[in-house]
Amino acid sequence: MSKSLRLLALIALIAAVLLSGPFTTPAAAQGPKFPPCPPADGAAATEPPLPTETPRPTSASTAAATAAATQEAVFAPGYLGIAGESVGGCGTKVIEVRPDSPADKGGLKVDDVIVALNGQAMPGLNWLRSTVLKLAPGTEITLTVKRGEEELEIKVTLGERPAVTPPTAEATKEATPEATKEGTPEGTPGR
Repeated sequence: MSKSLRLLALIALIAAVLLSGPFTTPAAAQGPKFPPCPPADGAAATEPPLPTETPRPTSASTAAATAAATQEAVFAPGYLGIAGESVGGCGTKVIEVRPDSPADKGGLKVDDVIVALNGQAMPGLNWLRSTVLKLAPGTEITLTVKRGEEELEIKVTLGERPAVTPPTAEATKEATPEATKEGTPEGTPGR
């Protein structure tokens, strides 16, 4: 077979793989980029605090902020559609995937551990939540996920946050059985 035919066959094979979906690709082909999560030595690291961004105001930024404040603000945070918990300061373990959510459509599964978003380490739930909330619906992200011994890269297109979302695992832990009979915590109007 000639070189050009082999090259053409290779290109066709790559195109077929890319178009076949789902958009879950093993990152192990290049070797894991992130350490095991939770750490193999059982060390229980804590999630580092979120970075604080405190830019110094200038007259130009003050003028721009004033102009922006006088216009109607539209805040539409991105939505992934999972419930999770921080794992050893190295990621977020998925404990629930909301049906028909962006996470569900992208192929995330319960017990996956999200260790990075777009190549940036996500040491815990607060980091992941903060980052996703800064992104707009429709933004495509790449999540680096530990699934058992595999490290996968999963592409997800963020959705628009529903008006009503089910309570998270943390919220349900705090609710008393009496308060949840009606489906809402005591003293809280229905959501």
